[in-house]
Amino acid sequence: MTKQGFPFLILALAGTLAPETVRASSVKIHEVLGGPAGYIDLHNTGAGTLDIGGWSVQACTGGATPTELATMPAGSEIPAGDHFLITGQGFGGTVQQVVVESITGDGEMLLDRRGARVDSVGWAPSSPCRENQAAVACPGLAQARNAVSRDTDDNKADFGCVRPLPLSSASRRFRIPVSERFGRDREWRTRGCGPLVRTTRRTTNRERLVTG
Repeated sequence: MTKQGFPFLILALAGTLAPETVRASSVKIHEVLGGPAGYIDLHNTGAGTLDIGGWSVQACTGGATPTELATMPAGSEIPAGDHFLITGQGFGGTVQQVVVESITGDGEMLLDRRGARVDSVGWAPSSPCRENQAAVACPGLAQARNAVSRDTDDNKADFGCVRPLPLSSASRRFRIPVSERFGRDREWRTRGCGPLVRTTRRTTNRERLVTG
């Protein structure tokens, strides 16, 4: 190889990210429930709106490499502090941005538009989606981080078993006391035929968050 072409090769390699490269991001996989009625809840923990158009989620299904599950359409955004739902066809709620046939696998991996890993969770010791120790398996329950989506890059420490988002066939609204999950402040989450609302026991203007 000539010396003249060598710098160009360095520049080309510097602009290429390996699929396993982890890129810092404020978006976290906040909660996962597998199955046709399952969901993946992405949470933007940052202070600004984030464009996730072209990002994707891959499922770890027992093989050596994950398989494509969903790709976020162009223009997809998550406002600061808000959530983005990828749901199975049987989910039935009205708050959902991307619908797939089913939430599959023993783990999920979030990739940015360049194919770099942003966040992941796996609940099988051999899952390539896991970060450090695998999360505890939760048959019939959902996997979730705490209310602020704490991320220590250790799934076992970061995720716990929680009741899935309950769905009422009449009102299609669901409420989950976060205090029952993680012993934190008494915070309620409401999703359904309207905005996503979080309120605390002592509601003030600063504590109340309403997002569309």
